[in-house]
Amino acid sequence: MFAIVLGAAFAAPPSLDELIKNVEARERKVRSAAVRVEIDTERGRFGIGEESRDSTSGRMAFTADGAYLYEAKWTKPIEADVRRELPDSSPFKDRSSTTTQLTYSFDLKRTIRLETPESGSLNAWVCSGRFGVGDIDVFELVYRGDASIKSASGYFKKAKWEPLLEDSKGMLVCISTAYSSPESPHFRSRYVFKVDPKRGWIVPERRQQWSDSNGPWTDSSASVWVESAEVAPGLWLPVAAENRMYESGRIMHRSKAILSDWKINVDIPHDSFKLTIPLGTSVLQVETGKRFEWTKETEEGQLPAIAPKGRRPKS
Repeated sequence: MFAIVLGAAFAAPPSLDELIKNVEARERKVRSAAVRVEIDTERGRFGIGEESRDSTSGRMAFTADGAYLYEAKWTKPIEADVRRELPDSSPFKDRSSTTTQLTYSFDLKRTIRLETPESGSLNAWVCSGRFGVGDIDVFELVYRGDASIKSASGYFKKAKWEPLLEDSKGMLVCISTAYSSPESPHFRSRYVFKVDPKRGWIVPERRQQWSDSNGPWTDSSASVWVESAEVAPGLWLPVAAENRMYESGRIMHRSKAILSDWKINVDIPHDSFKLTIPLGTSVLQVETGKRFEWTKETEEGQLPAIAPKGRRPKS
């Protein structure tokens, strides 16, 4: 439930078209400012009722033309029952956690992920296609690490929305009309977004809710900026953010990202976004599920062909 009190920021809430226009202007400002961006991040993942926690810390950089680099250390707990099953010779027999070096690189041609466990072996993944930064919200890129997610304005254009409301803090509350699938007509979903005009039209809160028939609405997922900062005149970006998954009203999974040391328009050589995979490394091509050996030809971008959608690749 939302207690809506019309504040003093607007004589009346703006129309949806006016909202989209301002959100799109903010996204253009992010793109133009993010010519070169470096961010130090810390990220933790944990679930309610679980004692174990995964944590990631690292640095990311991205450019307005779609290049993206994320280097991190991922520490994962080793559960007690798993340790018991390890052979006595295992170096992890008495360890409570393991650490893996993770590196992602999204350039204009492909996405590469490198993973180096403490065992010293190297795993590599490669995915063809462009992963652009140009039309996404920085929070989604930073938090989810997925450069293909739609921008906030994309959501506003995709869904149908109820008339906009303003809450007591001056933020606009945007609630989509309920929708359901033909397969499950009794299961309804909707979006609830909050937009803050006072902080450059950021969208610091996004929720997806569900309802069974005419029952009450409950959250199924939420992305929330816990803290933000004005990193450049009129440009607000997240400092801390959370992603939450719910079940029956309880938070079942929560991830938190702490972002520090924002540097905008710094000089980062574009070669920094090119990952070096040792020749001879076994690489998994994501689209086909096949492995191949990394050679000079693949280094130059000559990847195995990918079958068109709907056709299985030849074995």
